[in-house]
This record gives sequence, C-alpha cells and structure tokens, in this order.
Amino acid sequence: NKSFILNQKSLDIVDTYCYLGIDLHCSGQLRSAQKNLKVKAMRAFFGLKRVVMRSKLSFKALTTLFDSLIKPIVMYGAPIWMPSSAITKSLFTATNPNLYNVKSIISKLNRTIPEKIHLPFLKWALGVHRKSSNIGVWGETGRYPLIYQCIRFPGRNGHSALIPLL
Repeated sequence: NKSFILNQKSLDIVDTYCYLGIDLHCSGQLRSAQKNLKVKAMRAFFGLKRVVMRSKLSFKALTTLFDSLIKPIVMYGAPIWMPSSAITKSLFTATNPNLYNVKSIISKLNRTIPEKIHLPFLKWALGVHRKSSNIGVWGETGRYPLIYQCIRFPGRNGHSALIPLL
C-alpha cells in the first residue's frame, strides 16, 4: 500500500500503463504489449486483404505493402520486448546446435508474435493453404523470420550482425 504524490496530487497505482504505444505491466512482463501489437497488426492485415486484389499485384509488391504497412506495427518496440522472449533465450543458450536444438528453435520461431502475422501473410500472398509448411513458405519466398531483424550480436569491426540459425 504505497502512495505516490506529485505536485500535492496522489498518483493512482495501476496494473498496466500504455507508454508510447507499449503496454507496460506492473510485473515487468511485456506479453500483453506483444498481444496488443498483434491485434493491431492483424487489423491492418485484414484491412489490406479487403482492399488488395492479390492476383493483380506481384509478390514483390505485396511484400512491399507488408513491409511498409504491417511490419512496423508488429515490430514496434521489438528491441524492448524481444530480449525477454523464449526464442531469444533459446538462441543464446544453444551451445551445441544439433538436430534437436534446430527443430526446437524452428518450432519456437513459428510461435513468436511477429511470425504469427508474417507467415499467414506470406501464405496468403503465395496463394497456398494456411496449413502449408512454414519452412517451405520461408524458402519459397526467400524471406527470413522477422525476429532476425531485431536480434543482433557484435560482429567484426564493431558492426552488428544477424545471429545465424545454426
């Protein structure tokens, strides 16, 4: 039962606070922020699907639309919430990349919030069934999981480099 006073006014103690579009929880968990961003990105994705005729645009044009309209929403604040995600912890703790670890990492990649938006978009853009292989979709499109854009490690000459999967 702590009370905070600022300029002779008592401040309310709340469970969550939205700061610059990111929901900050009193426990420090950022899962609610990720879920909120997913809802906003899905709304943008469905709006895009409603106004775009997939057959009239090239795949490159569709991915450009995704990269400019949807990806900024789902990746907003990623440098803040991505280090606490399970996939990031798996990548940094994997010391022996054997087949089991690779399968585990790939299954966790599929469950990240950004990929729950990215993969359905890619499957829609390709015109394949929603239960198509995720690895096949990544391979066919030549795109990488979105997590690779926000996890970096120090590379040569002080520049950051992407973390390799293996």
